[in-house]
Amino acid sequence: MTRSEQLLSAVHQAQFPDLYSLINLFVGGSELHGAKVKDTDDLDIYGVYLEPPELVLGLDKQDFYVWSTAGNERRNTADDIDVCLYSLRKWAGLAAKGNPTALHFLFSRNYTLKPEPWQQILKSRDIFPLAAGSPSVPWVCGGSSSPPPRDWNWQKGSEARVNWCARV
Repeated sequence: MTRSEQLLSAVHQAQFPDLYSLINLFVGGSELHGAKVKDTDDLDIYGVYLEPPELVLGLDKQDFYVWSTAGNERRNTADDIDVCLYSLRKWAGLAAKGNPTALHFLFSRNYTLKPEPWQQILKSRDIFPLAAGSPSVPWVCGGSSSPPPRDWNWQKGSEARVNWCARV
């Protein structure tokens, strides 16, 4: 099973109503930052979807969709999957404010069935604070499996699981 199939299967298991409305889907959490410890960390899936017209034009809205195999009764284990999806409208509002979690979406590999709309957003990603060098989000950090790009001003991190930080 490919990574794309694995992620889409998990979102389907989460009973998200329309896989074809997803325009961005990626692995987040510790794995995104290169800090995943084998057999100890859960799978965190993030994404952005286009709301159906009846929600965009009507009085109702669905800003996000959150689901976990762990539910609310216990802490996650390595076997658990968390899904956190945002509507495009909600994600864009968070990214425009410099929300670090939302800004990760701009720099992560996309595993959706329909990547073209997200590619259009990526062409304009410099309108968001991180790409413009905003002081509100000045550093990006990563682990040993994701070295910093060569042209970044980087320094060693102080935490055991963070091996590098780069000034954006």
